[in-house]
Amino acid sequence: MVLIGGVAVIHNRIAFRGIIFCLSFFVSIMPFAVYGAESSKSGVPILQKVAQEYYLKGLEYADRNEFKLAIEQYDQAIALYPKSADYYLKRGEALFKNQQIEQSIKDFTKAIEVQPGKYKSYLVRARSYIASNQKDKAIADMEQSVKICTDGIKRSPKDTEKYIDRGQAYMMLEDYENAANDFSKVLELDSRSDAAFVRRGIAYAMEHEYDLAIIDFNKAITLNSNNDEAFLIRAEIYFLGGNLERAIQDYSEVIRLKPANSVAYAQRGYVYMMSGQAEKAREDSRKAESIDKKIADSAGWMMAIGSISYSHITGNVPEKSDFDAFLLRAIMAYFSAGPNAEIKYEFLRKGPDQVGVSPPDYYLWVEINDNNKRQTGAMRVTAIDKKGFVIPDFLTKDTIEKDFSEVYKIFPLTVCLRIANKIKKEHRI
Repeated sequence: MVLIGGVAVIHNRIAFRGIIFCLSFFVSIMPFAVYGAESSKSGVPILQKVAQEYYLKGLEYADRNEFKLAIEQYDQAIALYPKSADYYLKRGEALFKNQQIEQSIKDFTKAIEVQPGKYKSYLVRARSYIASNQKDKAIADMEQSVKICTDGIKRSPKDTEKYIDRGQAYMMLEDYENAANDFSKVLELDSRSDAAFVRRGIAYAMEHEYDLAIIDFNKAITLNSNNDEAFLIRAEIYFLGGNLERAIQDYSEVIRLKPANSVAYAQRGYVYMMSGQAEKAREDSRKAESIDKKIADSAGWMMAIGSISYSHITGNVPEKSDFDAFLLRAIMAYFSAGPNAEIKYEFLRKGPDQVGVSPPDYYLWVEINDNNKRQTGAMRVTAIDKKGFVIPDFLTKDTIEKDFSEVYKIFPLTVCLRIANKIKKEHRI
């Protein structure tokens, strides 16, 4: 008898995760922006006011990707007023973007010392730890960010901002199911929050629940017809689903609402090119470059790479009707399992992980019991030519517990976190 548990069925319309993720990242970090770290009310010392002026100037430079100049302004702000966590946080972000990773870690650490309850500092420090290959510290910071948000919710269970914060933390952790649950809680408390609909829609899209995502974006637009974020992400989903006309319409709405949005021009131009409208594609490309060439080039590159990745996914992942049977067959062959083996597995990340031109990977937690011989562990599975799967890596639970560093060599960091949680959960049981 064969038991299959927790299987996420992947259909033929698999999205390019990178496009959605990049856009969702920009949307999800918007609450992180700080436009006034300290009060300018009467009575505030003059040095603090001057420090705020330097800080705001630093934000302007950072917005223009002039990070060295931004760092210089933040240096002045901190020298005058070293008690603001936001000053360290923003200088750390500029240092990170300027490839000064170790210095960014020091600033994020200082921000945490100044204001320990600021969950965003832990998230951005985790990113720096990832870049410096300190993955265990990154995981600890990500877990701490969720804990801080959860503690805030316990204190104020009806504060929608607390759920938004934790939902953003879950999004950074790629825990889209819990993120969607938090955004749903926001909507229970405030059914007219178009921002919550947008964020839940992104979480659904990252889980390949495209129909649910479209519904949420539609609701957001109904509540606020000027919500350019909803149009922008919905356009991506239409593009990925092959509905180029609707994608163009939504990009056009973004451009109407935000005429200086170079991303919308660049990506509408790409869709025009894909639909055979070469002249309009060239016009949009020129317009995007005239607004911001760096962003336009990045957006165009992202769409081009997305198309390549999309073709590799659709060219390798089996059809819906074959997916479960092919995956089970590969697992049984890997373990040389007999016909009466019991197999359970669940996805550690829904959907395929596509890197460059390599075949797409899936990550599973597998349990197999064959003739009373039980094995449990984490597995990487690769889809090949729509005909099946191969299994390049499997780490037993015992191996993971003995040396967790082996996990980092195979799995993405957020998958490593889920594996760690799996081990903890089994120990509690």
